[in-house]
Amino acid sequence: MAAAANQQSTGVLLRHLPAVYQEQPGSLAVFLAACEAILLGGGDSSTGAVRGLEESISRLHTYLDPYQTPSDFLPWLAGWLALSLRADLDQAKQAEVVARIVPMYHWWGTRKGMEEMLALLTDGRPTIVEPEAEALEVGRAIVGRTTRLGRERPHYFQVSVELSGAPDQPTRERIEGLAREIVELAKPAHTYYSLEITTRAPRISGGRRKPSPQEEII
Repeated sequence: MAAAANQQSTGVLLRHLPAVYQEQPGSLAVFLAACEAILLGGGDSSTGAVRGLEESISRLHTYLDPYQTPSDFLPWLAGWLALSLRADLDQAKQAEVVARIVPMYHWWGTRKGMEEMLALLTDGRPTIVEPEAEALEVGRAIVGRTTRLGRERPHYFQVSVELSGAPDQPTRERIEGLAREIVELAKPAHTYYSLEITTRAPRISGGRRKPSPQEEII
């Protein structure tokens, strides 16, 4: 270890000592080599380069930037924003969440805030509506959409997230679980909702989509 440290010594610190110590450095050079490795960095072929305190301090501002901070520092940075990062998100998405979360707090608990958070974390196109039931009118009313049978549903809203492409079943289930967590955290406590995950299918000219049973006009 002493020999390795002596080989790594650049003499930077030794040159700042009085001349009497520089003439015959001996074991002092070995001791200073360890200090140089800590303060100025260094390393060998087996351990690789080691960043010194001087370089770390010069890069301190990058630790406060979610897009530049090291991956192991990102959860600590998120903690300062009252945010817990999900482990199933990649680092790029985690950094984006940390960078954008503070302005979103202004809209927390609102429709806009919920839609922005859903769009950010699911990469889909969210839509939130508060349906207002109309009178039952034959030929125009659509059960489940513009009218419904039974009592009114106060404080109810519908959440739909449209995904691009055709994700596989595990991905779809993960996104649905993530969307539910977002809505549960962001919605007012007295409200309840329904969630629908859809995919954006390519349009075929001349074709017509068959309505679902819930969309049948009565």
